Amino acid sequence: MGKKHSLLWALSLTGLGLLGQAALPFGNLTLGFSIIFGIGQAMLAVVTLPLLMEMSLPEYRTQLFSLNFSISMAAQVLGSLVAEKLRIFFRLILS
Repeated sequence: MGKKHSLLWALSLTGLGLLGQAALPFGNLTLGFSIIFGIGQAMLAVVTLPLLMEMSLPEYRTQLFSLNFSISMAAQVLGSLVAEKLRIFFRLILS
């Protein structure tokens, strides 16, 4: 499996895990979707850096890796906030 294909799988698993946690906030299902999310995040961490290294010039790699880390952290914080709001929204609809 190539890097780009692995990246697509990682993003798909991450998205599925987050949507599952938001849509089905019931005990074991939340745990299962958390595991799917964690697998996606692990794949993303393993695939992203080699892909960035392959597609960049050596003199820009430090800045590129730093920017990637900063954007990833900001996206995780904002994504967690949105996921919490979605979870509350789905809980109101489903109950």
